[in-house]
Amino acid sequence: MIKWISADTPPAKCDFSKEYLVTCEYNGLGNINGRKTFIMTYDEKGRKKIPTWCWKDRIAVWKVLFWSEFPEPCQDEI
Repeated sequence: MIKWISADTPPAKCDFSKEYLVTCEYNGLGNINGRKTFIMTYDEKGRKKIPTWCWKDRIAVWKVLFWSEFPEPCQDEI
């Protein structure tokens, strides 16, 4: 199960190599005022020396709403 956390609460430990599921506000064709989920990293310093969400090594341009760590894979019992 995915546990979504508000973007107002940043990850406890910043490790730029760790990836998170991040839900952003997204306005696009056929998706007005919608949301999209991306895989992003979290940089403690960022380009402006403030904590920043990054997508493909670029600062997120959309408003980040929620983030989550990847859920643990399910172990099927045999």
